[in-house]
Parts: sequence; C-alpha cells; structure tokens
Amino acid sequence: MTKRPVLIYRDRLVYLSERFIVAQGEALRRYAPHYAGVRREPSVETPPTRTTLLCDGSILDLPRAFAFKTLGVLPDSFRRLAALRPELVHAHFGPDGVRAIPIARHVRAPLVVTFHGFDATMHDDALRATSSHAMRRFPQTRRRLFSSAARFIAVSQFVREKLLARGYPSEKIVVHPIGVDTTFFAGRAERDRVVLFVARLVEQKGIADFVRVVGEVRHRHPDLRGVVIGDGPARQSAESLSRELGAGVEFLGSRGVDEVRDWMNRSLVFCVPSRRMTTGAEEGFGLVFAEAQAAGLPVVSYANGGIPEAVAAGETGLLAPDGDWQALAGHLLLVASDDVLRRKFSAAGSARARMYFDLAKQSSALEETYDAVVEEYQRAGR
Repeated sequence: MTKRPVLIYRDRLVYLSERFIVAQGEALRRYAPHYAGVRREPSVETPPTRTTLLCDGSILDLPRAFAFKTLGVLPDSFRRLAALRPELVHAHFGPDGVRAIPIARHVRAPLVVTFHGFDATMHDDALRATSSHAMRRFPQTRRRLFSSAARFIAVSQFVREKLLARGYPSEKIVVHPIGVDTTFFAGRAERDRVVLFVARLVEQKGIADFVRVVGEVRHRHPDLRGVVIGDGPARQSAESLSRELGAGVEFLGSRGVDEVRDWMNRSLVFCVPSRRMTTGAEEGFGLVFAEAQAAGLPVVSYANGGIPEAVAAGETGLLAPDGDWQALAGHLLLVASDDVLRRKFSAAGSARARMYFDLAKQSSALEETYDAVVEEYQRAGR
C-alpha cells in the first residue's frame, strides 16, 4: 500500500523533550512522515532521507532565515517541499503553526496545528517577553491561524478550553493526546526505593518542590532516594537546595529514552510536580505521566493544567493542590509506605495507559483526523 505523504513541521528538529514529535510521526501507518524545520537540534535524530532543513544554519544563510521568519518567503526551500507532494502539513506548537502557513499555501495542502501547553496558556505579555521571535510575535499573529488552519489539535480538554478562550473556532478543535509506546515502557514487578523525576529542569516543572518533598519524606524513610533525569537552567539552584536540605537527590542530567524507560521500570514512585506560573504557563497534558503509568509507576503530582486528565487521582496516583508541597509530601509518604495501594495504582496505571494513551491507537485516530481534513480540502477544490 502506498503511504500518503504528510509534512511535519517544527522550527527546530527536535529537542530531547520533544521526542514525542518523531515518535508520533514514525507510528503512522497510512501516512509517510517527512520532517521539515529551520534548523536541526542534535538531541533527537530524524530520518535523514525524510528531513528537509529550510536553512543550513551558516552565517551566509542568515538573510534567508530572516526572510522566512519575518516575511514567510523562502522560494527554493518551498519548491523542494512541494516536490514531496504532501497531502497535509502538520505543525507542532502554535507559533510554528504560523510559520507553516506559507509552507502549506505553497505546497497546496491543508494545515493542522497541535497545541501542547504554553502556546495556549501563556499570557500575551509573557509571550512578548521571551527570546523567541516567533513567540514574541504570536499575540499578533495567532489570529492568522483561525482562517488558515483546517484543524487545531489540543492535547487535552484543558488546552481546548484555553484555545476557546482565545477565540479559536470551536468547530476546528479536536482533543487528541499524543500516545506513548505502552509495550516499550511496560514495567516490571521488582522496584528500587527510588522517587523519579523526568523533565526539563525549569521552574515550571516544580523541581524545587520535588527536592523539598524528597527531603521531607526521607526523614521517615531514609532508604528512599530521589533521582532526577533532565537538565536546564534550574539545575544549579536545585542541586544547591538539595545540599542545603540534606535531601540527597541525584541529578543524572539528560538521558536517552532507553535509559528513561529503565529508570521508570526500576523506580517506586513518579513525581513531577508541575506548577501554574504567573506567566500563565501550565502543563498542557504531560506525556511523561502517561509513560510513567505505562511503566506501572504510581504518580504523585499537583492537580493543575491537563495533569488530572493524564493521571486519574485516587486510581493511578495522588494529586495535591497546586503549590502545596507539604500535601504533596504527604501523598508521597502514603504511596511509598503502602504496598497494597502502590500495587493498585501500578496495575490501574498500566491499564489506563493501554486504554487511553497507547501510541498505535492514538496514531490511528490521528490518521482519521488527517483523512477528514484532506477530504474537506479536496471537496473544496483547493
């Protein structure tokens, strides 16, 4: 069967924390993904024969990159993409969706944009204060998407509500969590006394609260240890806090997906206490929670953003009020102490991940959305 070409766009291909973009693309069965972006990041490899960089990243290429970012003009690269004859363009994150509008127009294909969190939740003033050119302009450019995009994919109902509040057309919004490879992450019965954190080390992910909670719980369970996988600007302050509190948290830095899976399989509890920030940034869904549950790992976190959709409170883990790290510590203490409750959460989490977040099932559903968008586009005679 000949697969239908789909162009997947992300400005930077791709950050380690966004490996889900490639995982989703490679899980498609009836569509053949081709990846396009302005520049390549070394963190996650995309198939070289199915990757097009619009700019080469050299100093000499800066004028072309500027022309694309400001005017949406890059004729030679657009011709290369048009030669692929994609039936659809799928951009990840709202600002990148705006960047993809001229691409979709040039290749004569409908545009689908997935919103993951900050792109739907951050206040306009906070967006304008970022270092990213696309994000700074997004408060002014987002309305171009309302008419130019055929579908907006929200990774949670929470994100959908945020899009509606911004004025996105309700009839174009589809709620669709990105799935995880539940077979790959499937856990084991034997566990070490490890509380695991996996996320980029930024304030919003709650790394400081994680350190405080581990330090608090270790007073009762000194055999329990906290392990952090990830890197980022908050690492140094988190390490200092761990030393100050005697929390003994181990910081491993960034790790590949195989090592993340192995740590999820050996850990006792998963805890990424993502916070609601004054900038408006919140967790859109938290795919890592689905990975943890697929690994049979009970989750302890905060009840904000899309986390309550990823984690069934009282069934697969426990959620504390946002920012209440002492309540979070109480939840962690309970799960770490109660073998029966932990086994219950573990079994329910694995089942929930297979039922709602399985990558193969979710990718099949995504292809049905693709089908509908392409059919509408063709019916309109575009």
